[in-house]
Amino acid sequence: MIIRTVLRVCLLSSSLVLASKQCDAADDEGLPSRVKLGSQDAGVNDKSDIKIYVDRPTSYKNDLVLIKLRKRLNRTQLSENVSIANLCHPSDLLGHPQFFAAGYSYNTQKNEGCKKYTMELENLNLNECKNVKMTRQIEDLATDQSHLCLRPIPTFEIKNECSKCLTATSSVLHVQRRDGSQCVAGIATPTNDECIEDESPLYFTNILTKSVSDFFNGE
Repeated sequence: MIIRTVLRVCLLSSSLVLASKQCDAADDEGLPSRVKLGSQDAGVNDKSDIKIYVDRPTSYKNDLVLIKLRKRLNRTQLSENVSIANLCHPSDLLGHPQFFAAGYSYNTQKNEGCKKYTMELENLNLNECKNVKMTRQIEDLATDQSHLCLRPIPTFEIKNECSKCLTATSSVLHVQRRDGSQCVAGIATPTNDECIEDESPLYFTNILTKSVSDFFNGE
């Protein structure tokens, strides 16, 4: 099942959004015209959701895109509906950090998004991701701390129509610090657009590297 519409994004400022390359398109017809922020359920149009028109995305190594909002978010919107991401410090990745992915679940039968979810992940050696299915070639994949390899930690849950598709819905990677607070460290690498429903390893793009930081701070 290929998913092209329901993606998690990282709000960097009141006017900039960092997202997966899946938010881009090869032609003007497929480009995103708006982003929806603050949604708890991708399949529901809530009055509190914020929809804003955007400019053409700027691409980074066929991996990430930076999207500029045509209208800045105001203080009310930032306090009530959405919040600017609290980015981690590189030191937050040292030792044995606790990782969580946040994304939208997906109904593969109806091809539509569902509610937001979080899932704990296990940090692995990069070699564990060598068999990840690749339908999109990512530049500089897994070089110089550019990516992390993680695997969902299995948990018992009641089966329903919606699946937790980490890569296909561009889940955002969070680190839980010792004090209980969380920060953002990455975005699921768009190696493929499929909903993989098992505990297979997957790549997350580390957005704390100097290269990525220079990319979004240069805008």
